[in-house]
Amino acid sequence: MLQLKQSFFACSQFGLPPLDLARPKSLAELSEIWDYSSAVPCYLAGGTDLFIQFREGLRPELIVDINEIEQLVEINKTAEHLTIGSGVRHNDGICHPSVKGSLPGMDIAWALIGNVRIRGMGTLGGNLMARRPRYEGPILAAALNAELNFLNPSGISLAMMEDVWDGNVTPGSLLISINIPLHGYPRF
Repeated sequence: MLQLKQSFFACSQFGLPPLDLARPKSLAELSEIWDYSSAVPCYLAGGTDLFIQFREGLRPELIVDINEIEQLVEINKTAEHLTIGSGVRHNDGICHPSVKGSLPGMDIAWALIGNVRIRGMGTLGGNLMARRPRYEGPILAAALNAELNFLNPSGISLAMMEDVWDGNVTPGSLLISINIPLHGYPRF
């Protein structure tokens, strides 16, 4: 059994072949991993969706545990945007004063994602990148006209939720944050 900070996974009838595991502490260290490995990275934060994908047949060569990258859990507000890091766990986002103060009702809508376990472990980025039709995060991101910020070896690229659904994001890119415009957003 392999312990990944907050999660375990064990060999079963769906055993994984050997893989590499990396634990960068910064986005700069992540860039070094990209330089070192030619494998398309599979990112792990909350892990709730990743383990479902393992059961569905995903067999990554490289898992990158992004839990120690502090930039991914930041929430910042400017006059124009609320920026939420992709590693923000649902419960943390629900309770954050900038979320409550900037987008009335967003905390209530966000609290409808998953169950208690999912809200405690799952991340905004995992919910958005899972591309599951029944998930609430993509609906919220699209309704809020959120701009998604991706990092890949070529730099930062911007996308909308429809680009994720359509597969128009460079494979191996890491969703680092979303920008929600603070003007013209729908009321919840």
